[in-house]
Amino acid sequence: MHKFTNEMVRLPISGMTCSACITHVSNAIKRVPGILEVTVNIATERATIRLQKESTYVHDLVNAVHQAGYEVTTKDLIYTLRDRPRNSSLQDIEELLKRIPGITRIKLDNPHNRLTLAYIAELSTPADIRACLTREGYDVVATELDTDSNIDKEIYLLKIKALFSLTASGFIMLLMYSGNLYQSTFIPSELIQFMLATPVQFWCGKTFYSGTWNALKARNTNMNTLIALGSSAAFFFSIFSILADRTDFFQLPNSTTHFGVSTAKLP
Repeated sequence: MHKFTNEMVRLPISGMTCSACITHVSNAIKRVPGILEVTVNIATERATIRLQKESTYVHDLVNAVHQAGYEVTTKDLIYTLRDRPRNSSLQDIEELLKRIPGITRIKLDNPHNRLTLAYIAELSTPADIRACLTREGYDVVATELDTDSNIDKEIYLLKIKALFSLTASGFIMLLMYSGNLYQSTFIPSELIQFMLATPVQFWCGKTFYSGTWNALKARNTNMNTLIALGSSAAFFFSIFSILADRTDFFQLPNSTTHFGVSTAKLP
């Protein structure tokens, strides 16, 4: 893997949500050999790193961030190899691309002559990668570029989740505080609240559960942990209250549901 030749490097990092994340990322990067100074900016999702020349490998920084429960943001690049040196292999391509910083993953599909790369956009560009391959006799054509369209899709999905969550929360609040205005012999109010809250909890809130799991694997906690615990407590206590109200095994005084609280904590 490539060693950094610059004294200053900027890495894009995803998954940070609070000041605790800044501390976790900074401490993880500082433990990598050759690191002199680290500044993490949560607003720009960037880590600015000052290091000794020729002392730090790219994959060491990527692994350090990953083990802390976060990810270095990469983009995918797919090339079709129209022509290449005879008997060239994946190992040859890996040796060649070691000259370029920021390459984190290489996959060669020999039957289809397809080369898939993951690279850090802050450190290298598709033009740099193609120029390196072309100089060594590879005739490549980019068949797919990872552009800002993926970011647009993520933003669109987030908007859909937020709209669904707000709508479901509104209906749940209406049912919770409507009192005797809602009367149905077929579907109890609590069951409707449960059906509305479940997709909010596990579809809209999936990001928080994923962030919590990544943090726990790194023996850390962050804002994802707080939101996941708070919303889960309200959600599962509400289920327990419904069961207790309909069985003789558990007896809870003034048992109420809190699905509105669980959904309000999620986007």
